[in-house]
Amino acid sequence: MRFRPTLFAILAMAVTAPSASLAQERLRHEYTNYTDANGRLYMNKHLPLYVWISSSPDPNAPKTRLRSESSPQYSNPFYFDTEGYNTLRTPSQVDTVTKQVILPKQDIIFEVYSDGLAPKSTLDYGSGTLTQVNGKWYAGGELSLEVKASDAVSGVAKRYVSLDGEPFREASGPTPMTKEGDHVIRYYSVDNVGNPEAIQAKEISFDLSPPTTEVVLERSSFENVISPRTRLLLAANDNFTGIKSTMFRWDEGPWQPYWNYIPVEGVSEGEHTLHFYSVDKVNNPEQHKSMVLFMDKSAPIVVDEVLGSQFISNGRGYSSGRTKFKLTAVDNKAGVEQIFYSLNGAEFQVYDQPFYLPSRSGGVRITFYAVDKVGNSGNSSAQNNRATMTYVDLTGPDLAFTYQGPQFKTRDTVFINQNTQLLLKATDIESGVNRVSYTIDEGAETTYNLPFNVQAEGRHIVNYTGYDNVDNSNRSNFFFIVDNTPPEVYHRFSILPIGHETIDGREVELYPSHVVLFLPATDAQVGFDRTTYSVNGGAEKPYPRFIEGFAKNTVYHVRARVFDKLGNEAVLDVHFKTLD
Repeated sequence: MRFRPTLFAILAMAVTAPSASLAQERLRHEYTNYTDANGRLYMNKHLPLYVWISSSPDPNAPKTRLRSESSPQYSNPFYFDTEGYNTLRTPSQVDTVTKQVILPKQDIIFEVYSDGLAPKSTLDYGSGTLTQVNGKWYAGGELSLEVKASDAVSGVAKRYVSLDGEPFREASGPTPMTKEGDHVIRYYSVDNVGNPEAIQAKEISFDLSPPTTEVVLERSSFENVISPRTRLLLAANDNFTGIKSTMFRWDEGPWQPYWNYIPVEGVSEGEHTLHFYSVDKVNNPEQHKSMVLFMDKSAPIVVDEVLGSQFISNGRGYSSGRTKFKLTAVDNKAGVEQIFYSLNGAEFQVYDQPFYLPSRSGGVRITFYAVDKVGNSGNSSAQNNRATMTYVDLTGPDLAFTYQGPQFKTRDTVFINQNTQLLLKATDIESGVNRVSYTIDEGAETTYNLPFNVQAEGRHIVNYTGYDNVDNSNRSNFFFIVDNTPPEVYHRFSILPIGHETIDGREVELYPSHVVLFLPATDAQVGFDRTTYSVNGGAEKPYPRFIEGFAKNTVYHVRARVFDKLGNEAVLDVHFKTLD
């Protein structure tokens, strides 16, 4: 079509309601037009179209609807016949300044994109798994539900979803699925010009629970003890899709697929950890489980014992007719099930209590073995000259004690202080020492492990007992006196002070420089040991009978340290000044 140069074309549309035949559950969506970010115009293909022209860029300016003389019956309204790209054309481009036709001649093209097709939607299950079991769809794993859609022309505007008959709501991003069981999911999308997709529906069961796997022990097993003859099974169960796979491993070994049973023949004796788990058909993994099992391949050990009178001579044991033969079996793990014995090659019989040896002269061959609770068995043999000897121990340990640290003894009394450690000793040359216990001043009994101290001053008594490994005991005691009090120390000058003076906030006495200082000391219990002194922070020296030789007109600080015979210490500070 051709226009006057001063006019421009306007494309208009009439918006109509969607068809009443759409499913009632679907929301109402109006047909419309849409302009994208690049200015591209999209028209719904189902809408009637009209063309208006105006000589003003103002959209509110007067305009005239164009009519077609050649095909009036198809022009008002008219419809696009093609999905996607369509055009309105006028012949010959004209320069907007000179109003001259641009050569070579080319049409002016107005592009319009017609869209009459609805989007296509699909369901996305995130990182979950979708599978079909017996004609039924299941989804599981890390399951999230999202409606995804694509549109060939104008693009997708919105997506809608309905779960189990709920009203349709706009679908946004992935939604985690937490409700297990059967569901009906309906969904559809709408494009940017209002074309609604037909409702899609999916019947699906959400399986969000992992399987459960249990250990089954068959044959030759007891509690968590197994043997090379045990049949070790893993029983896996899943309430929805069923088991996809079951895996196991021993200790830190590689994972292996489980089939009918777990071979145990190559498992070494001792404690092992069996790790296992299952995965269902939608990849829900069971949390790894473990079970501690003990592989027992060892038969019990049988010990024989003669009860009653016996005499050993030249390595041969002699028994009377009253002597009984006792069998005792011990097992490393599963425990003893039964003991069997045979006399002189006769048929084996079950042992239940000590039995008499045959009352006839001659040797007796006793064959015996035991079976544990997982079927391990062995055998051994013994002659009636077999003997067991036990040494008899009737005396308790020998006891002794020592002091470690400050100590002073006068007559029958030992003095110590709070730093002195008390060591208790016990020896036993027979069965050996089991333990030593002690009490202080009849207090609570304490097991002796390490040397100990007594803090409180005064007289104390320690009672201590030594036990050997057959529970014989000896008792003993000792006393001591704890002295933590240091000596008392005094100071005396050979003459009286001739005055007083305040120096650095302290009042000190004044003496002539020929004064002599005495430092006598006494101790109430263990006695005085020694005195040291320093003058004005100088080197510490042993104290003689007195201190003299002071300089004139000097301030003095004499520090005396006095020790008793346990090392308890007292300190005395003397401040004074000498004059000229």
